[in-house]
Amino acid sequence: MSNPQDDLLLSLQSSLRNTLHTFGPDSAQYQSVKYMVEEHIAKTAVLAEQQEQKQQQQQNSARQTSASKEKEGKGEEEGVGIGSGDGSGNRDGSGSGRVMNLAFRPRGR
Repeated sequence: MSNPQDDLLLSLQSSLRNTLHTFGPDSAQYQSVKYMVEEHIAKTAVLAEQQEQKQQQQQNSARQTSASKEKEGKGEEEGVGIGSGDGSGNRDGSGSGRVMNLAFRPRGR
């Protein structure tokens, strides 16, 4: 599927070749079409750069969202809070306890 911007560039380049062969490289017609081609190329480059920056921002946003979701999930998956054993841990979890992940351990044979 062709892009309208690409089609326009092809048309402008064709016109540039025609004016070059018809009027010569020093003619006002050739210089005018040449300016249009250069202007179109510059606009296309700016649009492509803007689109690339937008995609990078979206990717960064998606990474930040997934990272924050992972952190939220880890808080719930970390395990059971175990106090220091001296009774300094409060019931509300504000003590100086460690968080320990309790894993399944198979019985020995």
